[in-house]
Amino acid sequence: MADDARAYLAELGIDLRESARPSGALDIMAAMNQSLEQQADEALADGYRPPEGPYRRTLPSGQRFFTIAEAAMETALAMHPKQGDDSSSAKVKAFYLHQAKRPSRWVDDAEHARELDEIWQAAGLARPAFPMEQYTFDAYALALSKSARGSEWALGKNLTSRETHASILRAATRAAHEKMLRHAIAAGTVTLLHPGTRTPIGAAAAGENALIRSADLVKFAATMPEPIELVEPLAEAQAAPESAPAEQAVTPAIEAATESAQPGGLKTADIASAFSSIFAMSHFSAYRRGLSDSRHGICTGSTGGGRGRGKQRTHYPVLVATYLRWHGAPPDKLNKAFQEEPCLEPWRAEWREKTSVWDIG
Repeated sequence: MADDARAYLAELGIDLRESARPSGALDIMAAMNQSLEQQADEALADGYRPPEGPYRRTLPSGQRFFTIAEAAMETALAMHPKQGDDSSSAKVKAFYLHQAKRPSRWVDDAEHARELDEIWQAAGLARPAFPMEQYTFDAYALALSKSARGSEWALGKNLTSRETHASILRAATRAAHEKMLRHAIAAGTVTLLHPGTRTPIGAAAAGENALIRSADLVKFAATMPEPIELVEPLAEAQAAPESAPAEQAVTPAIEAATESAQPGGLKTADIASAFSSIFAMSHFSAYRRGLSDSRHGICTGSTGGGRGRGKQRTHYPVLVATYLRWHGAPPDKLNKAFQEEPCLEPWRAEWREKTSVWDIG
């Protein structure tokens, strides 16, 4: 079964291989992708069977341009559409031990297996057997939190359901499709447009926010090794000549957000405001100061998607949030920021899709 899974992933251009422990921020992001590919392998080995072709998907209504990442996600969604199962019915197929105050810092549970067994026994729990129901997992998590180790350790869970399997395959497929798309751009078969002027730009000048016409995406998808039929929705009807369009109420927050959301991302002050609940935490104050310092990790190269200098520097919110999450930022605060901050609304769907396989709440 595992060999079949690897063969399927190989057809998508995904090569599973061992990698060294990540060190720098860019290595960490590469390790995330590596981990994702391993999870895709496991999802297939667990028996999940994705839908078979032919593949077809209707593009979002009213969207005429797509970034490279968005375009790859559309083709990935055609192959691995969202499943209708309820996330509450997902099973826990494993759990892992991490530092209580730093979820990104894992603890070697094998080294402390005997001590964990004693904690389970003291709470009247049997040795864990997987897969288990989520409410059963809660009993183990509670037992650990009430033990002498409760202030040091906590349990994380690895969920499995048809949608979690699909989301893993979707994310791995998106990465493979993005690679194919970039090859097509380099070959000149797909034209990139400047995000502001909508004029053609060379592949070498392409940034993360460069755009692709929906018509070009449709043609590219049809020529993929596994052809995908992307359908452009009918153009929205024009407003009736008899009725004047209703005025849209624009709050000061939305107006400021629209003004700040330049094609390259958000300015330093807006990023600082959007994630203020995190930067207010004592051990994250240095990250706030580092937003305008190109030598700081959060701004180096593509790690934070930063462009420009000082207060005029712009940042790609999803990359900044990923960096903060990896360094221990509370997931509930990150999710709340993307859900409630008007300036983060353009990146809300991307953040939700990116984190769907992380199990961060």
